[in-house]
Amino acid sequence: MKNIRYYSLFIVFFLFATIGKSQEQEQSTKKLYSSASFEMIFSLANTDSDSGNYANVLRFAPVFNFQWLINYDMSKNFGVYSGIDMRNLGLIRNHTSENPEVKYKHRSYMLGLPVGIKLGNLDNGTFLYLGGQIEWGFVYKQKEFVNDNKTKFKEWNSNRINQWQPSVFLGINLPYGTNIKFKYYFNNFLNEDYVQYDAAGGTSKPYANQNSQIFYFSLNFMMFEPIHEYKKMF
Repeated sequence: MKNIRYYSLFIVFFLFATIGKSQEQEQSTKKLYSSASFEMIFSLANTDSDSGNYANVLRFAPVFNFQWLINYDMSKNFGVYSGIDMRNLGLIRNHTSENPEVKYKHRSYMLGLPVGIKLGNLDNGTFLYLGGQIEWGFVYKQKEFVNDNKTKFKEWNSNRINQWQPSVFLGINLPYGTNIKFKYYFNNFLNEDYVQYDAAGGTSKPYANQNSQIFYFSLNFMMFEPIHEYKKMF
């Protein structure tokens, strides 16, 4: 996981260093426009733990992941963008050391501010994009499954998770609006220092010594298409 982090940072610094070169390329009419799309997320996590064995499970989250972006295409080959988004972020893990085996589902709705650049053929929609983001988890939900029994709860502004989540992402946009993105989060999703109190007043740290760094692939559609272009589809 450390190698992924170093490679991600290297890619970000390298491509941001190309901004000067990109601006020297042939200029087209500069365009400022907004775009919006939904995201379908397939996430995994690093779930290493000193307190037991956890099996990582692929998590599919098709809802509710919404992005609204402001784009500024500075040339035919270079653009920048930012905006605001909301996504359903989380992980699933099986505690295989317990008998019976216990499954946990952790998730939080996140509000985020992405900042990115686009490099490639912006006219026909074939280009790479990358950048960074900071997100804030404003509502946390957890489910626990033991055999056929399920318990769940929800907390607003919960300190069970690390609420501020920085990340980097890299993606490719294809003609007709199809888009694939990879994203990696630097912080653990679960807060290792969270203290839980039981009915007798005892304390415990349920997430201590547990890694929970999330990374995911996602499918996006019409992510960088101007909103007024949607009318042509109907």
